[in-house]
Amino acid sequence: MKNSKSSVAQQIWSETSSKHVATDELINKTASLRAASIQLTNKQTQEAWSHVQSLTVQGTSVTSIVENIPKKNITAWSQTLSSRAAPIFNFARKALINQLPTNANLVRWKRSSNPNCLLCGNTKPQTNKHVLSNCDSSVALNRYRTRHDAILMLLARWLQSVLGPAQALYADLDALNFRPVRDLFKSFRPDIAIVDASTIHTLELTVCHESNFASSKLYKQNKYRLLGDDKTSFAGNRLVISHTVEVSTLGLASDTKDFMSATKLPDVPNSLWHSVACQALSSSFGIYCTRNSCDDPYLS
Repeated sequence: MKNSKSSVAQQIWSETSSKHVATDELINKTASLRAASIQLTNKQTQEAWSHVQSLTVQGTSVTSIVENIPKKNITAWSQTLSSRAAPIFNFARKALINQLPTNANLVRWKRSSNPNCLLCGNTKPQTNKHVLSNCDSSVALNRYRTRHDAILMLLARWLQSVLGPAQALYADLDALNFRPVRDLFKSFRPDIAIVDASTIHTLELTVCHESNFASSKLYKQNKYRLLGDDKTSFAGNRLVISHTVEVSTLGLASDTKDFMSATKLPDVPNSLWHSVACQALSSSFGIYCTRNSCDDPYLS
């Protein structure tokens, strides 16, 4: 109305502009409608982000993701999620903001009286985090291990396809096409090791809850800090350098730039992160669907 060719529209703007709302104020203060629109979008985004961060329950995972995951990985994951079927998409969206109808949430919403997990003996609250990564029942641990190894297989196969002629890949997987890491270490079992004439670069995969990226990385770094002292005679005098990669229960992946640079291998392509995200989402959806059962009809 302000820039309209109609004198009537301009008159209406003139008479009402003193009683402006926030959007009118932006238009008055900026050079164009496009500039005002950009400022308004940025303001709304910041307000929404501040609101999410302030939420005690829902904001923890979102904050952890933004602080620990490269922006390009978040963008790639978002594109993958948008391509998933509606049940997977809705599951991930609710899991991200802790709105899955777990027993703990049902009690919080006054829909149930028992907040506890049925798989580990009714002693721990069945929260979103507990279901997807923290239950210590043998049934849940086997599901977590299956999910972990499925993601590890994707990473190992891709790494094997890009190895240099002087490199060899070892993996902690029961597969005939991988050399076993037990050949290199006596008691520790890092997930992947890339070996050349002088160095062993290990890569330890953790599938963690979205709120646990930093703590999971620190735990694995401490666990493997003396890995060089655990070498077998077969590993010889090679220098051991440890690296980690964290993939969340919903498929978000941490940065692997240091590992890829150290091993002189190409950057991980988006197509691999897409496959990793799809596998994590599918497996975690199965874990969630069977949270009260010992059966695994959905777990891939």
